[in-house]
Amino acid sequence: MTRAISRNKWLVCFLTLVVFFAGLTPFVVKAQPNKDISSNHQLNQMYMGPMNMADEPDAVTDIQLDPKFFSPNGDGAAKTTDITYTINQALDYFSLDVYDAETETLTWKGTIVEIKTGIGVGRYIVREWDASVTDLMDQYVLDEGSYVIIPWFGDSTSISHIQSQQAPFVIDNHAPVSELDEPAITVTGNEGVISGLVRSDLMIDIVGDYSAIRVFALYESNGWKQADGIIHSDGSFQIKVPVSAGYNSFGVYVYDAALNGVKHPAHVVEYTAVQVDKTMLMTRIAEAQKLLDETEEGYLPGQYPPIARADLTTAIAVAQVVVDNAAATEVEVTNAVQVLEEAVISYRAMIVPEPDAPVWRDGELTVYDVTQNSVGLGWPEAEARAGISGYHIYVNQDSVPVATVSSSVYSHTIIDLQPGTPYTFTVVAFNAAGVSPGLNGMVTTWADKASLQNKLNEARNRYDSTREGSANGQFPAIARAAFAMAIGTAQSVLDQSDVTQIIVDEAFAALEKALIDYNKAVITQVSPPSDDSVDYASSNTGSYSNDTDIQSLELMAEGTLLTLNPVFHNGITRYTAETTAAQIGIKVAVKHHAATIQVNGTALLNGSARVITLQEGENLIELAVRAEDGTTKIYQVVIQRKHADPHPNGPSEIVHHFHDIVGHWSESQVLEAADLGLIRGYPDGSFKPDQPLAGPSSS
Repeated sequence: MTRAISRNKWLVCFLTLVVFFAGLTPFVVKAQPNKDISSNHQLNQMYMGPMNMADEPDAVTDIQLDPKFFSPNGDGAAKTTDITYTINQALDYFSLDVYDAETETLTWKGTIVEIKTGIGVGRYIVREWDASVTDLMDQYVLDEGSYVIIPWFGDSTSISHIQSQQAPFVIDNHAPVSELDEPAITVTGNEGVISGLVRSDLMIDIVGDYSAIRVFALYESNGWKQADGIIHSDGSFQIKVPVSAGYNSFGVYVYDAALNGVKHPAHVVEYTAVQVDKTMLMTRIAEAQKLLDETEEGYLPGQYPPIARADLTTAIAVAQVVVDNAAATEVEVTNAVQVLEEAVISYRAMIVPEPDAPVWRDGELTVYDVTQNSVGLGWPEAEARAGISGYHIYVNQDSVPVATVSSSVYSHTIIDLQPGTPYTFTVVAFNAAGVSPGLNGMVTTWADKASLQNKLNEARNRYDSTREGSANGQFPAIARAAFAMAIGTAQSVLDQSDVTQIIVDEAFAALEKALIDYNKAVITQVSPPSDDSVDYASSNTGSYSNDTDIQSLELMAEGTLLTLNPVFHNGITRYTAETTAAQIGIKVAVKHHAATIQVNGTALLNGSARVITLQEGENLIELAVRAEDGTTKIYQVVIQRKHADPHPNGPSEIVHHFHDIVGHWSESQVLEAADLGLIRGYPDGSFKPDQPLAGPSSS
């Protein structure tokens, strides 16, 4: 007969199975043989008696298989299962039928047991069922796969099944497919790790993960020992095993819940631990232990601090572990020798020395982060056999240190200093035995230039707001030249990073005086304008000028006008000149009154001069002329400073005496400009300070 049943969602039931290997508790009652009906399976009645029918249970209930996973493949491991069930009422007909659970509908595969002559109430067992069933034609063994057992019952007129009492089980005849990593085992010390990957198994397909797979290694060590491994969620596995000196062999078993794979190893891993010569290491251990035994712990000269003895004791113990490790490699032994030798050297260096004064290692006192009121100091580490107690810091040779820091500190910031003031700093290391030589450094704090900057801004505004000429309210050329020079001198002081406060204050005073003198020089009586004066009113065209031409360019050194090569022309942008002087004066005038000039990045007033210090060899001076509309043209002057003749034939100093400037407000500025060769007087020894300035005289 055909017993097709619509497939139920048996998998929900299947997933509630008890974790494999736990199994079911065996029955302990003695079973009595009963009549074998329609099969070769021995049916045993476990007990008989009246049933409590108050709850009206199904006719057949509690079908159990132990185990639920088995493997009738002839390897002797989990080859059969026991089936138990309960009959709750006397039945004329009863059978246990098997259905394929992997098809869309439950497909009938055959009958395990069939009773047509009646069966009474009781608990029954089919022992050692080997997966054989009887279909309509013959008896055969089920293939591997997922199945359910469903009971049938009835009388002489009809039969029916109880699908709610179905019992799932799995037949798996093959061991898991696996492979080992390359290398199969990695060894560290006396421990190895065997690793590999489980590729496939029916249990993995059914359960959905690797929880139904196990791995272990079998090895001989005073009898056979088993080392269980772990399997990760991706199928990779590791087994930790002990490794002994010489030859090691491990049988790797990969098996499933049906015990496929427990009879024979899936892999055999072999490893030979080479015996290494440890004579040198054992000798070093003995020497280190002897050193430890013959020295004393303490802090007196010749003794060793507790930490030093503890470190050497630890190093000896670590080396002994390598000696005891039968699988230690040659590299490990060699490294252990080196580490222990270094530990002995370190221990000897920790002896408490006789006291001695500190000395400096290579290095010097460095100065950094200089501000108006603070300076950062840095120094190298000092050393002494008895150690360093700390460092004293002195300022300007004072007998009392301004600061004292610990032996582990190698920098300090000195504060509360005066702006623009030179300081000498000295750092010494000290301990109980004395002090080291001093490390010295000199620095000038940054000057407070705010007042000078403000005065410079005031002077420039005054200069820019006035004009040269002989008209009422204008200024003589010599006055403007002197005032421009004073502004340039103040700017050069402002540009210096290490200038003292005294120089800044003097520059402020000089610029303030120059401003006063300049204001005094204003022309208060109308006189005819000179031929070379500029009519600023007529030069205003009503639009911004793009004129970047230079009207004149002059270089002076030691009272002499330097020769430009090529000769100056406003269309040429690069010139060269030679001199032996350490400084030159450069005077630049532009054609358009609204154009501005920068010399090496620093602003220069139109028609004024700037003093530039030269290095031996080639010196590049860059002039940037910016037109009123923002157009910029770059001019370059290359000064070749030659080595000065130590025995010049001419006079060593040029002295200027102008009899008509004595007591004049511009006397000091005129003399300074003359010394730089920016101006010259007349042949009669006069300068005529109140006349317009047309440029250096040729006389």
